[in-house]
Amino acid sequence: MVRFLTNVGLQLKQLFESHLISSHRGILVSNSKPSLIILILLIAISPFSDTMFTPSMPAIAHGFGVSYSSIQNTITFYLFGFAIGQLLYGPFSDRFGRRAPLIIGLAIFVLSSLCCALSTNEHMLIFFRFFQSAGSCAGGVISRAIMMDIYSGDERRKRIPFISASIALAPAIAPAMGGVIVMWFGWRYNFYFLVAMGLALLILVLLKVKETNNNLNMEALKLKPLVRNYGRLIKSRPFMTYATINGCVQATLYAYAAESPFLYINLLHLTPRIAGLLSVFNVLGFMVGIVLVGYLLKYINRDKMLFFGLCFSLLGVGSMCYFLLYADAVNVMTILIPINIFMAGFAMVTNSCTEGGLAIFDKTQIKGYAAAFLGFLPVFLAGFGSILMHRVHNGTFKPMPILLLSIISLGFVIYVVSFLIFPKSNEINVS
Repeated sequence: MVRFLTNVGLQLKQLFESHLISSHRGILVSNSKPSLIILILLIAISPFSDTMFTPSMPAIAHGFGVSYSSIQNTITFYLFGFAIGQLLYGPFSDRFGRRAPLIIGLAIFVLSSLCCALSTNEHMLIFFRFFQSAGSCAGGVISRAIMMDIYSGDERRKRIPFISASIALAPAIAPAMGGVIVMWFGWRYNFYFLVAMGLALLILVLLKVKETNNNLNMEALKLKPLVRNYGRLIKSRPFMTYATINGCVQATLYAYAAESPFLYINLLHLTPRIAGLLSVFNVLGFMVGIVLVGYLLKYINRDKMLFFGLCFSLLGVGSMCYFLLYADAVNVMTILIPINIFMAGFAMVTNSCTEGGLAIFDKTQIKGYAAAFLGFLPVFLAGFGSILMHRVHNGTFKPMPILLLSIISLGFVIYVVSFLIFPKSNEINVS
């Protein structure tokens, strides 16, 4: 492994030297498009690595002799590292091209995942989880930028559902694998598995992903243009509306992901393996949502699709509140069925917000910024959702449904204000 990482370091040096030399005379861009499967895997690696270890959180807390809420910080700091990293990779990929920052990010992910596996206390684990996410987020933001480079609006629109699928399916499937691994080998092997996954993706990128950015922005990393370009994104009300609503559903999902292992393992007394396998059933709701997206887009536009998605999400979380708080029916089905209804709405919302946000700046030179910020804000808000879950955690099942309903209701209110009460404020203007 040391020899492999040394070779990767040498390649990174050569990549940046070639970029610096070619920055004044253009950059060689390959005509071959990266495989969509590779791009999907790169997007999925961050949400996958975020939730894979969640079934082992009670075991980690017991092993380190700390509370469960302390271990929840590993999710919170992961999300913040992911959010902050995206703001950096966007401008870097606009300035130096897509390939070099992507390779650097994957190398950081591999090294920090190894350090997580070797952690001896919760502080060390939290610290390296931050850098693990800062490395993995390169896959998401740069893959989105690559898709903007190589696909036109209609082509990209057809592929957006695959992005949404990877974002939602990865954190659903990962705990199932993590639960099996922790039962057979222990929690540290979850991170060893991520090391192997990161190395495999790094090799695929080195061999199969060529440069796609043929319009380098030489001012992308200068402070004044950096502030100006992100300012353009923040001033765009439709862009911020899509990003914020997406952030609300992401925050709802990650608040559930942070608390559900405690509910299933500590309160309902399921094994980590069974608790992890239950997350696979969330895929059913998401697949229903994807089918609805494909069908309804023939008859309604993107913004109406967003409305229906929010209604599904509210229905799912609202029914969970009814079962857990009013009917006092606390069991696996009263959690699993409502969260599947929410996941159907989640698929519709993320698809609409991702496609809508990317389309606004499709023809501009700040596509990398747009892809970065569209990833940053939802994950940043998801980090706050995880913090809130940590703060309200009291060892019972009651805080989770109340918090989930509060977050998704905020997203619905934003939609009503932006699209129904003040629709003119959501007119697109990228000047």
